[in-house]
Amino acid sequence: MFRYAFEAVVIISGILLSFYIEELRIERKNIKQKNEILVDLKYTAEDDLKQIILIESILFNTIESVELLLNDIKNNHSDLTDREAVENIFNIEVATSFIPKDGIYNELISTGSFELIENRRLKSTLLEVYNHLKERNYTISRIIDDDVQDFFASYRKEFKLRIDPSEAEDQSIYGRLVVEEFEFNHDFFLSGTLIGELTTVEFYSRNYLSLLNTTKNSYHRLITLLDEELAGI
Repeated sequence: MFRYAFEAVVIISGILLSFYIEELRIERKNIKQKNEILVDLKYTAEDDLKQIILIESILFNTIESVELLLNDIKNNHSDLTDREAVENIFNIEVATSFIPKDGIYNELISTGSFELIENRRLKSTLLEVYNHLKERNYTISRIIDDDVQDFFASYRKEFKLRIDPSEAEDQSIYGRLVVEEFEFNHDFFLSGTLIGELTTVEFYSRNYLSLLNTTKNSYHRLITLLDEELAGI
């Protein structure tokens, strides 16, 4: 009787042990998958950060051009030549949106790996970057895109701008095109219409820069927290 009981205990213990070993194997596999995703996420976060810095430089250039133009208009077009004025107008680019790469984050969520992250600060920052700030960026970008389209259409029409895409200084999506030909419209340049549009562009540029700065700081924090999480591998 005792022998049978002992054998039963051995069998049950063996079964329980096999279950435990399998659970450990699955857990290690899931943690390995989570860490691999986090490594990829760090790379995409670094790419997003570079994109933000590039867009910031474009917006800073836009604000500089707007201020030069407004001062020139104030001084009755005595500061800039016609070409300089047109090139500064053409240099304005506020409808340049930050497009985060969120595919790896979505994979982190869909595989359940997000729940394996123990660092609450990392979880919170991930949600902030890929949910809250992403939604704010999308909303503000749509508003800017919709509101400034008339400005871009009007200055191209009023100055009869012609460009040669082959002469672009940079062939990327953020590349700056070069003015080939134009006809300077003095009346439009000094009009209240252009002043109002330039003021609106400057307002949007400064507001979007503020959001990008907040987003950039969150990305820096995210990358630091990812490094800390991965250092425990």
